[in-house]
Amino acid sequence: MKQLHEKVNIVPVIGKADTLTPEECVEFKANVMKEIDFHDIKIYQFPVDEFDEEEEAQDLQAQLPFAVVGSNTMLDINGKKLRGRMYPWGIAEVENPDHCDFIFLRNLLIRTHMQDLKDVTNNVLYENFRCNKLAAVTSVSLDSKLASSNRNPLAQFEIEKKEHQERLKNMKAGMEKVMEEKVKEKMTKMEEQKNELKLKHDQALKHLEKMKKEIEAKRTELREAQKSFDELQLASGVTVNNSTSSLNSTKDKISGKKTKSTKKLF
Repeated sequence: MKQLHEKVNIVPVIGKADTLTPEECVEFKANVMKEIDFHDIKIYQFPVDEFDEEEEAQDLQAQLPFAVVGSNTMLDINGKKLRGRMYPWGIAEVENPDHCDFIFLRNLLIRTHMQDLKDVTNNVLYENFRCNKLAAVTSVSLDSKLASSNRNPLAQFEIEKKEHQERLKNMKAGMEKVMEEKVKEKMTKMEEQKNELKLKHDQALKHLEKMKKEIEAKRTELREAQKSFDELQLASGVTVNNSTSSLNSTKDKISGKKTKSTKKLF
């Protein structure tokens, strides 16, 4: 507030006033105004003219800071729409002057004093700010003119030349420094990308080598399995041949016996 009170209109406000009892609200208002007076902070002063009564302005000034309650809920109370907050102990109405100062603040900002707020901002606050800035610039220029008026023109030219060269030198040094920092940043980034690519390449080689070993192991395993299968098949073929020979010899013996039996019958 100290940094703003000379640039903008300040209307002190206490938010969430429904969290305070009436006695606490009055005490809190008094403490806020004491702090404002203690720190010499300028707040908006209500104007008194021929159309406004002085008592009305004093009443509004006495209301500061405005204790307000906000709500975006419409309540239906006995068939009447009210904006407020529902509590177990009752209702805090936003637009009820007995509950909060919202209606005074609303009237101040958008009805009764809006134009005066604009006029004070434009004609007083801005003009004071502009005058202070111009006064500061004028005082600096006057001091420089008084100092330069007592110098030799050639000496003044040399001084200005040296100052200009010094500024150019500083600008060049600053640009070189910025360029050097950008080059270093670019080189660091490129080095990081290089290291990252190298790491990915090494990981890919390791993965490829691992897959190669796994394929070789599977190939060896397949060869061993094929060899075992061939040996088993070979052994199975010999056994089958032997069994076939035995079966054929048995059939021949049986056929011979049948022939002899037939001959005996005849």
